[in-house]
Amino acid sequence: MTALLGLMNRARQARKDPNHKADSMTRILGVGVEHFDADEQSRLVAKWSGALACHAQARPLRPVQAEILEVAHRQSTKDWAAGLLGLVGVGAGKTLAFFLMPMVFNAQRPLLLLPADMISGGNVEADWCEWSQEYGMLPLHIVRGGLVPNLPRRTLFVMSYSQLSQPTGTDVLRRIGADLILADECHYLKAADAARTKRF
Repeated sequence: MTALLGLMNRARQARKDPNHKADSMTRILGVGVEHFDADEQSRLVAKWSGALACHAQARPLRPVQAEILEVAHRQSTKDWAAGLLGLVGVGAGKTLAFFLMPMVFNAQRPLLLLPADMISGGNVEADWCEWSQEYGMLPLHIVRGGLVPNLPRRTLFVMSYSQLSQPTGTDVLRRIGADLILADECHYLKAADAARTKRF
């Protein structure tokens, strides 16, 4: 947790840097920060669109989405466990990248943490339905009321931060048994002494 908070502080400092571009993605992997030029971005779009699309008519990934998947893939090949923190602008395409990341990591029971309003509004399910017609993604299961079914197949579980804050949050996490945790809007975990952060 200390490492995650340290990365978040470094990310805040990067945003204060006058040379930092707000529309660019900054990835912090341990110490290094990766940047891709236009040619590399084009190559990554072709690579990941081709690898994950269901059919040739699928819309190609955006460059930032392909970058996210490439960095996740590089992270997945490391022998040591580490986190990945990305600063991606609103509307840049994080949702599809989150849906596809379990495929890159070959995760069996990934968990996507989201703010409750993103789940209750139906946006997550609508986005999943739209993109699953074009890209190979795991089936989606939204955890409601702490109920975690025993699903025999690979599944992407979605849970709200508010559920994580509940006393039953720890038990729900244990029952999911996630092998990959994706935290969208991870500033919801910034308070080290908050219940949800401790459970995370």
